[in-house]
Amino acid sequence: MGGYWESHSGDITSIRFNFQKGNMFASGDVTGMINIFDINQTDEDEALLTTLNCEDSVSKMTWFKKNEKMDFLAITTHSETLQVFEAEEDKDKQQSYTFSRKSVAHSIRRLSQEHVFVIDVIENQDQGFLLLAGSNYEKNKCLRFSVFKSKKLKPYINLPLDVSNRGHVRSCVELPGGLGYVTGSEGGILDLWKPGATAKEESLKFSSKKKAQRSKPY
Repeated sequence: MGGYWESHSGDITSIRFNFQKGNMFASGDVTGMINIFDINQTDEDEALLTTLNCEDSVSKMTWFKKNEKMDFLAITTHSETLQVFEAEEDKDKQQSYTFSRKSVAHSIRRLSQEHVFVIDVIENQDQGFLLLAGSNYEKNKCLRFSVFKSKKLKPYINLPLDVSNRGHVRSCVELPGGLGYVTGSEGGILDLWKPGATAKEESLKFSSKKKAQRSKPY
């Protein structure tokens, strides 16, 4: 289809399509630059709709709605912060919010920010978006959602995680129809979380098996 070659100077770390506008996607890089493109345009200058700068290395991005508009981006960074941008072409109308690692820690009711890490952002039709973060403090590890509401991050859901043999939880997806969430960890474990359940479902562990080497290529 073509490509855009000049818009990023640093390594690209995240790309996310706006699922309500299939022609629009955002790309972020290690320098903090975020470009929003219209892939209906083959010329790069015309395809580049706007450029944002979060001044930090981009980890993940999620589009979400606010006031019925799905032109907002929630961006997590490699320094465990969260930034929110309105993807307006007119920069004078852009809104932005920044949440430090300390703010993220406060939103999941942790006092010590150095143990807190950001995992993922989930677009939520009712609430805008949910932020999943955790704490690896040895005496009290936790996994919790906070919600972006009234321009603030507020405590929302506690996930009663048995952290043994998991390593950090690194990603989260929402099941269709609001049926729950699946989290994945460095230990190769997936956990299924259901609303209203008294306990989480037993996790699934993927064991790595070495394939037997063949002496012949057939």
